[in-house]
Amino acid sequence: MRSPSAGDAELALLHLAAIVESSDDAIVSKSLDGIIRSWNPAAERIFGYTAAEMIGESIFKLVPPELHPEEHEVLARIRAGERVAHYETTRVRKDGERITISLSVSPIRDASGELVGASAIKRDISQHRSLEGQLRQAQKMEALGQLAGGMAHDFNNILTIIDGFASFLAREIPSDSPGRGDLLGIQRASERAARLTQQLLAFSRRQATEPETFDLSQLVHETVGMLRRLLGEHIRVEVHVAAAAAYVHADRGQLSQVLLNLAVNARDAMPEGGTLSVSTYVDGDAGRVVLSVRDTGHGMDARTRARVFEPFFTTKPRGQGTGLGLAVAYGIVDRAQGRIEVESEPGAGSVFRVSLPRAKAPGVARRAPLDADVRGTETVLVVDDEPAIVELAARTLASYGYTPVPANGPGAAMIAFAERSGRIDLLLTDVVMPVMNGRDLAEHLRRDNPRLAVLYMSGYTDHVLAHVPGPGHDPLVAKPFTPYHLAAAAREALDQRRRHASPGGAPPARTP
Repeated sequence: MRSPSAGDAELALLHLAAIVESSDDAIVSKSLDGIIRSWNPAAERIFGYTAAEMIGESIFKLVPPELHPEEHEVLARIRAGERVAHYETTRVRKDGERITISLSVSPIRDASGELVGASAIKRDISQHRSLEGQLRQAQKMEALGQLAGGMAHDFNNILTIIDGFASFLAREIPSDSPGRGDLLGIQRASERAARLTQQLLAFSRRQATEPETFDLSQLVHETVGMLRRLLGEHIRVEVHVAAAAAYVHADRGQLSQVLLNLAVNARDAMPEGGTLSVSTYVDGDAGRVVLSVRDTGHGMDARTRARVFEPFFTTKPRGQGTGLGLAVAYGIVDRAQGRIEVESEPGAGSVFRVSLPRAKAPGVARRAPLDADVRGTETVLVVDDEPAIVELAARTLASYGYTPVPANGPGAAMIAFAERSGRIDLLLTDVVMPVMNGRDLAEHLRRDNPRLAVLYMSGYTDHVLAHVPGPGHDPLVAKPFTPYHLAAAAREALDQRRRHASPGGAPPARTP
């Protein structure tokens, strides 16, 4: 085996130089006191400085002032002959942007073994850390959403009972009765609690929605008058909408709520007055419609921006805010397959951008049912593990002409169904119940009666129903429901089942 020649050594050095030049990582050498001696192309790309600008300069040119002690410690360790491997820190680019880098520093020794400098390999991991932060934020928001949704589910059951029985009492108590005022107080408190519950559901993406296709720019025009009254005369409102139709498919009322919540947030950021700019535009390349809400307020620091969509997080004094406004906006937009982002710096205002998938032009709207349309004479099996809900739903359906068969839980429902074989037209059942869920119950009963219509009810909505195993695409009514909404949902479920069963596709005439 021959000994390496001078030519081999020169060739090895050329290979090593080529590796340094072609590396994606910044490879930098420096003296023991931090003066830069070499600067490869990747270093130019990452930090923005050319080799001519950096060779002969101190490495501290890249180090933020608050991290100078850290860099001094690294240089001291190198002078002691140590190697510093894979630690993360911050550096400043030529344009002033701060980036996160992963850094390894090794001592350089000459042929005699004497320390003569240090080599550093630096990798820009800013985007990687940003994506990790976004993932952690998404996971945190999902966990909070599950908690909020579970709380709202339980509240909805309670509110359904309170509001339902209060409605029955309201029909019986004369308007001049001394207890009438107390009853109205109960109903008003129930309505306030229901609104809070809807906010929690909106945040958790479990709120009942009625999506439709509409022009987002038109919604802005319809809402701007309310915005001006809401914000006050000290805030100027500017509106700029897309020239082309900005159609989206979402819940119109909920998107209006998003705009109002963003406007209120902007108002609170401009206590001395300012300008609120609302605009829409169509991003044709991405197939998105964007709603932008910009203010000239005091802005937010990085810590506040990171938490701004969390429920119950607020920078307002105690008693002046619930911290739900932006959390609700986040949940509504997420439910509509959209994104909401914020840009803000202290003293420079904020801009919130809501991006939604662009939709095709809408079709013809359906007529809302009248009170007479929701009545019926069919027999309805009412199932829930909460006896008060069963009683309430049964009394409601009876008041609209239906014949209810109450059942406290799936076991009682199967017994009642067997006793009335062939004489149950509709199963009204809660989705989540102990032992057997609503879908499993519907599947079991349909084995004996394939023509059975099914209507689900839940304190959650279709979001949860989609994850309950079982077949079918039966409708759902969300709790808390009004008597009319329950009757209308029952009527639609019965007619829908008949349309599917009828050869002509139309439901047969109903007995009045």
